[in-house]
Amino acid sequence: MIYNERCTIKLYQKKEGYLGDVVSTDAIEKEVACSKSKLSVTSQELVFGKFNKKAFVLHIQGIHNLESESSEIIYKGIKRSITDVRYHQNKTVVIVT
Repeated sequence: MIYNERCTIKLYQKKEGYLGDVVSTDAIEKEVACSKSKLSVTSQELVFGKFNKKAFVLHIQGIHNLESESSEIIYKGIKRSITDVRYHQNKTVVIVT
């Protein structure tokens, strides 16, 4: 696979505050190599239950823990929401909208 594009991953760390409440701290930003591909119609029906034109798949080189609720992907300057994360061989496959 050709990883000819770049995206930024933001991972927020959570800590307990002074009174026991959860406080998010500064984000760790990583710029990683990725590749964009289309999402098939059958995959869209399985994930979303309907057809979504804006959804696509990002293949990110390496294994990254994106399953936490406080992670973001910025692709071409636009913040994207993570719908599904899968791990395959040495890459992270993310379905974004």
